[in-house]
Amino acid sequence: MNPISRAIAVLTAPAPTVNKAAGEPATTQGLIIGYAAPLSALPALTMLVLTLIRAGGYLGSIIVNLILTFVATWLIRDLGVAVLVGLGLAALAPNFGGRKDSVNAMKLALLAATPIWIAALLMVLLVWLLPTLGGLAYLILLLGFAFAGYILYVGVGPMLGVPQNQAPVVAGIATIAWLVLYFVAEQIIARIFIGSVYAGYGI
Repeated sequence: MNPISRAIAVLTAPAPTVNKAAGEPATTQGLIIGYAAPLSALPALTMLVLTLIRAGGYLGSIIVNLILTFVATWLIRDLGVAVLVGLGLAALAPNFGGRKDSVNAMKLALLAATPIWIAALLMVLLVWLLPTLGGLAYLILLLGFAFAGYILYVGVGPMLGVPQNQAPVVAGIATIAWLVLYFVAEQIIARIFIGSVYAGYGI
């Protein structure tokens, strides 16, 4: 299944998609390259393209900075944090009655990342079209995290063998950690690479 079809399946039928994915053969490298890398690039790439369009020929010396921001946002905030959550799930599951399965933990984290990436993409587009609605944009992102938490909840059982009564705890811990890491990464990238230009896009 190609990344777009899988993403649509995750968003429209999360529980059946996760159950089906639990039994599919996979490798961590294949999951990252074949699914996560292209989808996770969409928010930052869209931000870069829209910034270039809006600024036109006035970017001058900051063009390199914008490209570095795109790369850092993609690799650290959107992809890197999701991978860290996958590693964390593999370590966390045995403490709550589950099994340590690094591949399935990564598979679950990357599937759960789908609504976050899509929400971040929608956030970029909304801020571009209606800059005054920055607050609503962040609400969309938080809804993406809530959806990710639900996917973790329905997935830790079939993917990692976590008992049903422990699933909310594991999903809650992972979601909160994900949210914190995401915004910490965002702030670090903003301070290092883009400053006021990055902050102006609200992402």
